[in-house]
Amino acid sequence: MHADHGSIAFGHARHVTINADTAQGRRVYQAQRDQHITEVHHHVAPPGAVAVVEPIVSADEAVSDVFVGRRDELDSLLAVLTPESEAAGTVVVSAVAGLAGIGKTALAKQSAATAVGRGWFPGGAVFVDLHGYAPEPADRLRPVHVFAPMLYALGWEGEVADSAAGQAAQFHRLLTARAEAGRAVLLVLDNASVTEQVAELLPAARRHRVIVTSRHTLTPRGSRPLELGTLPPEQSVDLIRSQVQRWLGHDDGARLERVPGSLARLAELCGNLPLALHIVAALLVGDRTRLPSDLADDLTAARSRLDLLDDGDRAVRAAFDLSYQRLNDNQARQFRLIPLNPGPHLSSTAAAALSGVPGPEGHLLMEQLARAHLVERAGDRRWRQHDLIRAYAVELLDQHGDDQKPVVEQLLAHYVVAAEALAPVAAGVVVPEWATVQEAEQEHPNFMAALSMAVVFGYHDRALALSRVLVPHFERHRHFEEWESVSGYALDTAREVHDRQAEIWALTSLTRAQRAAGRVADADASVRRAVEVFAAMVAYQEQKWRGIQAPGAQREGGTEGGTEGATESVVPERDELRDADTYAEALGGLLEDPAERRRLWDLLLRLAEIALTAGAGDVSDECCRTALDACRRDGHQLGEARALALLGTLSFRALNDTEGAFSAIDAALTLCREQHPEVAGGILVRLAALHNATAQPHAAFEAGLEAVRLMESAGEDPARGAHRSHLGLAHVEMSIALAATLRFEEAFTHAERALQLCLLAQDADGEALALMHSGIAATYLREWHTAYERLSQATRLPLARRDRRLTGQLSRYLTTAQSQIANTHPSTADRTPFWRRRPRRPDGNGI
Repeated sequence: MHADHGSIAFGHARHVTINADTAQGRRVYQAQRDQHITEVHHHVAPPGAVAVVEPIVSADEAVSDVFVGRRDELDSLLAVLTPESEAAGTVVVSAVAGLAGIGKTALAKQSAATAVGRGWFPGGAVFVDLHGYAPEPADRLRPVHVFAPMLYALGWEGEVADSAAGQAAQFHRLLTARAEAGRAVLLVLDNASVTEQVAELLPAARRHRVIVTSRHTLTPRGSRPLELGTLPPEQSVDLIRSQVQRWLGHDDGARLERVPGSLARLAELCGNLPLALHIVAALLVGDRTRLPSDLADDLTAARSRLDLLDDGDRAVRAAFDLSYQRLNDNQARQFRLIPLNPGPHLSSTAAAALSGVPGPEGHLLMEQLARAHLVERAGDRRWRQHDLIRAYAVELLDQHGDDQKPVVEQLLAHYVVAAEALAPVAAGVVVPEWATVQEAEQEHPNFMAALSMAVVFGYHDRALALSRVLVPHFERHRHFEEWESVSGYALDTAREVHDRQAEIWALTSLTRAQRAAGRVADADASVRRAVEVFAAMVAYQEQKWRGIQAPGAQREGGTEGGTEGATESVVPERDELRDADTYAEALGGLLEDPAERRRLWDLLLRLAEIALTAGAGDVSDECCRTALDACRRDGHQLGEARALALLGTLSFRALNDTEGAFSAIDAALTLCREQHPEVAGGILVRLAALHNATAQPHAAFEAGLEAVRLMESAGEDPARGAHRSHLGLAHVEMSIALAATLRFEEAFTHAERALQLCLLAQDADGEALALMHSGIAATYLREWHTAYERLSQATRLPLARRDRRLTGQLSRYLTTAQSQIANTHPSTADRTPFWRRRPRRPDGNGI
């Protein structure tokens, strides 16, 4: 028995089926008419391993879907099928591969029907779907399932053997006989997933031809591969239009063209994937009132386009499911993670970073996915995904609950390292082998996309790191748009995390980019904003150092005689101060107004002072010397004097350079003693402190006395806080000098004067020093209650908690006062504080 195949078309053929039991010796077959073939992207799976072999008829007689375009691919297939190719080589198989829904089966059928119409296969032409991607392995056809149906379809005369081996022998004898008779046979083996599904079906004679289609790239013997891509946009539009008009007639053309460009929009939303294009055509046919523009709007608004790309019979998601189910665990995870890459393509090294595997293993995974056509090549070791496949992978990523955060962290870290290759490599610096300049240049779109993702999703450290690497590259190559864009991303991130140093860096970079692009007004606004941020950073660090209390905290609170209960002050971190000189220097180079530059250098000196008191002498030194050099360049004499004075204090306290300290302070006084007596007075206070620290009390007292004279004669507003503070500190140094020469009553008087001035100036640090030295002087005067009161007040101020040396001093004197008070007989103790009982000297100088 055999099927008559002379005039039977696809979809309306007499089919011969045989189930898997034939392989076990029990032959079952059935002739059917008008059987609907269930393709792999349909909702219904075939019932068991059933081989349905269809005869192929000419294109003129076939009933099939609209076939549009693919002229080059069709010509390539026909070049293999033509009898003239026999003498050209050993190619008898054309292996057509591509993504699910890409149109492999349609192309195979079209080329086969064309070849049959040209009379190239008088020995017969047949088609069989091997169901290579069926979810259940038992439903995937193997050669043993196909031999008998092939024999019947090709007109085998006689009984078909019961055993699989016998059927195989008969099948190949038939092919050999027809080759010898000059009657070529064409086999279309559709939807194979592995070479084993087709290997035993391939003919030995070169006269015969085979077309194999697969979602994987298969390489059976004697084959020539043909990789299918998506349709060009214009052919995609033509496919939708032709399919709708075929079903509904040309009268429907007005609806399709009512909104210009809507079909092109639809095609783009379908990713130019033929299966999706056929589905949207069916949706337009199913609802004749629906405009293509409305369907495009629905697809755009849908949470997942895959939800709408389903016409009830075919579904894009169902087609993709079958491909995904063939992956092993590692391949499946890699597939799901690919959409986390924000750029247009993915390198093999980035893929390895995604999955957390070594580079070669990551490349192998991508090769495996490419063979399954779940990714496509975008260049050497580069890959991309079709839009709909990407949407499908996103769905799976959500369904599987993969932990995305560490994966994204790994990917962003990879891009930071890759971007570093853009910078000239310094001698001795080792970079990964894969991090080449060529690799980095190709990654530009990914760098920008990764930066955007890092900013949007809060990977702040990675965003700033990537920005700092990319800006020099774009600046060096004058890529103004990218340069400004990256600077803007960095600025947004810095503001988000309240990182003022990063904000200054970003604004400085933005200023340079805007100036380079000729946008002077924007650049001026950016640099002014950068200076304001620098000022805010200095003020913030100063507040942290001075121990600004939380709202509602009581300065007098705490346990008497100790610091318990007092608000804890915050000490600036060294890293928060580091590189400030670099930022200031960069800003100074962008400021054109000398007054603005002077303000900047003064701010840098304030920061240097904070760094010194915080114990970061190296940072203070960098800031101080940068400011000093800048002030000299700008002719800012007052700033130069302040920088030299601070350098003197720094040299002694942090560098142990006493000679250098005196030299710097003397140079500072030379610059400002005549023209700026107020500033000279402040510098003399530093000189007095230096003399006290080097055990020169008489010189210290004279320096303090001159400081008071200069400041009081300077004509400054005596109510100004800074003026009072400097005067107060001068009296503190004079008190220290007097105490060192055992003149304790005078020392006490100067300390009390300092206390009054610092209280009026609201200088908490000066107040603490004045209280401490007042208490020390009272201790030596054996005025224990006064000493205790002053010392305990000092312990409650922030300076006592910041300065361990001062804390130790306070503790020792406070313990002595407490002990003496406890030992004093109550009947003889005068509890009136000493400073309230003794008259003060009217001049307040203690001299």
